[in-house]
Amino acid sequence: MREPLAMRHFPSLLTAAVLFALLPATAGAQAPPQLLDRYFATGDPALLARSAEEIAMLPDGYPKRLLTARLRLAEGKLEAALDEARKRNAEAPDDLDAYALIVDAALPLGKTSEAERAAQWMLDLRDRDPRSLTRAAAVREHLNDHTGAREMLVNAYQATPNSDTQLRASILTDAARLAWKLDRKPEAEQLLERATKLLPGYLPAARLAKLMKTEKQP
Repeated sequence: MREPLAMRHFPSLLTAAVLFALLPATAGAQAPPQLLDRYFATGDPALLARSAEEIAMLPDGYPKRLLTARLRLAEGKLEAALDEARKRNAEAPDDLDAYALIVDAALPLGKTSEAERAAQWMLDLRDRDPRSLTRAAAVREHLNDHTGAREMLVNAYQATPNSDTQLRASILTDAARLAWKLDRKPEAEQLLERATKLLPGYLPAARLAKLMKTEKQP
């Protein structure tokens, strides 16, 4: 089962606490990182438009440039997102989030080697960070190492705070997809149910549920 790019959730980059410290205080509860996360969770085009507006109003600086790369990813402009991610990586070689964006954009473009290198750098920098583990899982899944990807997702889920419900729902959804691919259908359905209960209305989970239902039909 290979779902379209639009079904995939791209986990958050910088944690809210860190990114809010970098962005102007006036961004408040409607800061662009939150708006983008909500867009990835719901697919609401109004949130994407609002994200673009808010990012455009930010003062120039690394956070704005990083968010611009993530915006390009949300818009489906993968080549532009990858180009921006490479620039951010050159600008801040030790920043986990720039590597994460490289993985997120390179994989759907079929640039597997580049994504694999970026994911390995993330593990080298912070091997227990959920951002590193989820990207390593994505690369392994892409390489059809479903068992290895599942192990990474288990570790990512354990490392994710209970308060980060969207990331936890994302990991559960990815784990459900892997379980389905491994023909562990009851496990996949249970994982997807947990994701839906954790974050009702989560679009990637709803799309996966629809696909699983279609494939389950004789």
